[in-house]
Amino acid sequence: MRQYVQLVQQDTGERVTTITGFSWTSLFWDAWPMLFRGDYAMFFGFFILGNIASLITLGAAGTLLHIYLGSQYNTMHIKQLLKKGYVPINEETNQKLERLGLDYNQYHADYMAKYSQRYR
Repeated sequence: MRQYVQLVQQDTGERVTTITGFSWTSLFWDAWPMLFRGDYAMFFGFFILGNIASLITLGAAGTLLHIYLGSQYNTMHIKQLLKKGYVPINEETNQKLERLGLDYNQYHADYMAKYSQRYR
């Protein structure tokens, strides 16, 4: 089920609204939504992997990759944001993340460990 999730970056205060559930844009437009969301490393990885796999298997692997991206990309994107120090904006958003199986405290602890090592 599609729901909107609002996250805020702890250091900068930047707010991001993202979507949970199936990613129809990733299903139909391959890795391009990753590029538009600023997820450059994942874009290049999936774009190159998808094109090579499609050439080798005459398109079959590309179709499977589209289905995989459609079902998983929104969750992958939220995980990336949590790793970058974004936190739920309120308790309702936190509960939505918990229903998805995403515990932001786990990612928050990892972010704080990196942050504290960087400025020692």
